[in-house]
Amino acid sequence: MHCIPHNVYQILEFDKVLGRLQAYCTGPTAAAICPAITPETHIDWIRYELQCAQEAQRIIESGETVFAHGYEDLEQILQRLSVDGFILESQEILEIYRLLHLVAEVKVFFDEEREEVSPKLSAIAHRMHDPSSITSAILRILDESGQVRPDASRELLRISREIQNVSHQCDVEFQKLVRHYASKDWLSEILESIRNERRVLAVKSEYKRQIRGILHDQSASGKTVLVEPEEVIGINNDLFDLRAQYKAEVRNLLRLLCATLRSSIDSIREAQIHITELDLHLAKGRLGSAMRANVPVLDPSPRLSIRRAQHPLLLLKNLAAGKKTVPFDLDLHPPNRILLLSGPNAGGKSILMKAVGLLQLMVQSGIPIPVSPDSVFGVFGQISASLGDHQSIENDLSTYSSKLMEMKACLEHAGEKSLVLIDEFGSGTDPRLGGAIAEGILESLCAKHAFAVITTHYSELKVYAYKKRGIVNGAMVFDKEHLVPTYELMVGKPGSSFTFEIARKSGLPEEILTYAASKTGQNLRAMEELLADLDQQKRKLDETLRQSEVRSQQLDQLVQSYERMQNDLTAQRHRLKLEQKERDYAHLSQMNRELEKSIRAIREEKDIAAAQEKLREVKTVQTTTREEIGQINESIKARLPNAKTVFHPGDFVRVHNSTQTGKIERISKNKATIIMGLMRLDVPLSELLTANDPLDIKSERSVQRDIETQTRFDTKLDLRGMRPEEALEIMERFMDMALVSNAHSVQIIHGKGTGALKRLVYDKLREYKVRQITQPVDQQGGSGMTVVDL
Repeated sequence: MHCIPHNVYQILEFDKVLGRLQAYCTGPTAAAICPAITPETHIDWIRYELQCAQEAQRIIESGETVFAHGYEDLEQILQRLSVDGFILESQEILEIYRLLHLVAEVKVFFDEEREEVSPKLSAIAHRMHDPSSITSAILRILDESGQVRPDASRELLRISREIQNVSHQCDVEFQKLVRHYASKDWLSEILESIRNERRVLAVKSEYKRQIRGILHDQSASGKTVLVEPEEVIGINNDLFDLRAQYKAEVRNLLRLLCATLRSSIDSIREAQIHITELDLHLAKGRLGSAMRANVPVLDPSPRLSIRRAQHPLLLLKNLAAGKKTVPFDLDLHPPNRILLLSGPNAGGKSILMKAVGLLQLMVQSGIPIPVSPDSVFGVFGQISASLGDHQSIENDLSTYSSKLMEMKACLEHAGEKSLVLIDEFGSGTDPRLGGAIAEGILESLCAKHAFAVITTHYSELKVYAYKKRGIVNGAMVFDKEHLVPTYELMVGKPGSSFTFEIARKSGLPEEILTYAASKTGQNLRAMEELLADLDQQKRKLDETLRQSEVRSQQLDQLVQSYERMQNDLTAQRHRLKLEQKERDYAHLSQMNRELEKSIRAIREEKDIAAAQEKLREVKTVQTTTREEIGQINESIKARLPNAKTVFHPGDFVRVHNSTQTGKIERISKNKATIIMGLMRLDVPLSELLTANDPLDIKSERSVQRDIETQTRFDTKLDLRGMRPEEALEIMERFMDMALVSNAHSVQIIHGKGTGALKRLVYDKLREYKVRQITQPVDQQGGSGMTVVDL
């Protein structure tokens, strides 16, 4: 990405973001890369980096650890190792082992299961070669503290044992001498010491001639001399020789080990490259987690559709202080590419403009940003920024001249893939002339189809932006009543500077304000007042509209609830009529059986004509009743939504007068077995209605019931353990069913907990006209239950 001027990273504080990223790195090689990170324009690279950072952020937020320990930069060690015959120190070899051991741990972490959720990072781990052969070779010579093992070779083991034996012999002999000379009071208080790797006695200077041996040293005061007794000189000589042999054997083992490592330098260097890459992705994940960041949608063409964005550095600062950061939304895409932002000083204009530029730099550097995940960021090829006072004494430039030089550079390179950020546009000179030049620059940016966020106080530019296609006005909302900024962005109208209001609040004498008002042009003053009034009215209108939308939603819910209740009540009346006809039909069937008995008796009495006449009358009544039952049944089905005459296993249905949805498991004769969550119900086919949206409701135990002609309504609802949206939907159906079933009172169990579910229940109950809402005594549920009288 091309940047104008060269210090754009410092202007937009991108260098501070990289500094925070550097602090999250585990090793020095990744930390060294951070300051050199620059935004890229290749969308495939950007997408890959963001995906890696997103995977890393998920791992960080899950509480898992990828790097169990740190690592060092091995480049200088590997350069020395590459010299034929060079022998590394044991601690340097230990650093190689720690890096390769980290590689082994990373490969174990990114197993097959992890590969499904973190494919990009897993691919990096899989590219690393298995280091086990190298680490095994190192551990055969060194222990995990970097010391050569005494049993690294047979010769070293032999020498080690001899050193132990001779040391023991020397210790026995030396202690004998110490006891002997101490009894004569020839030794000083410290008794013995070590000089030149040889054990010596601390002898009082007046007795140094009494002990035969080698004089090695004396104290600064001259009162004590260090003497190696004649009796242990030979033993010390043997120890000295054995230690020399030990060092020679250790050096030989390290030489052989370095020869083995030398053949694997490329693998070791490649492992460090992959570990560094992974470390950098994890650092981005840690930074993203600290900012509560997301990865936006990428678009190869330049555009901005930002949702709930926050300035990254301001967000981190406010989070540490426990303060709230106000988010903003912004859309810049053809035909509207330029936002002209106005409003009072200290209202957040510059912060918002810098946030847009900083977020764009972070996205194109592969760093997650604090925006909503449905935000869309395009790819820009150039970013230009003109912020602050760039007065130059060396170049003999004033503030305005410096700004004009920056404008010239911006315009020379501006194009369709440019993002231009200008603060205090047109200021620094005569307002009328400066405004005219600023208007010309705006015209040029529009002609070049550049994208821009520009802040200004000039009313002329606000009017120009209102008329010019491609530019939109924006304002930072200001609370006129309390004269404090809200830091909220409002796109579509210019903002007032609230100059007189802020000056009056700051305590400036009223006579000064009166004089200033008299000198101010009437049109300008009127426009400022109009903008302020429009801002106040817009806020009130927005609040009224929001309340209207809430009431409209509540009304729609009540209308739907009423329609359902009305429909169910009508169907219930038809069903009661149907049940009465079915009872009449059953009674006629019983009469038919009794009539047949009578016919047999009449037949015995030979009065067949009378019997046949009686039978015709009964059948006529029976046929009429059957037809009425069919008509009523069709009327019920016509009244019920989603009515269906033929059902099949697998259909989703609900039972009439019930809001719960289930799935048909099997059908036997005129009954269906329905699965509702963990319940299994046997229901007559005539009780079923089709359903489109089954809801899976968890239950504590499986219950099987047989519903014959009507379903029973349970007046107790348990919402504990449910998600808020699930609890709302179930509670709405439960209350509708309670009203349809003419229940007098219902109980809703929501538990105590944090009280969130209880507040949700009370808010939902306000949508219904209930007589009373109470809570039982503690022995019967207390504040964990709500009793509703309907």
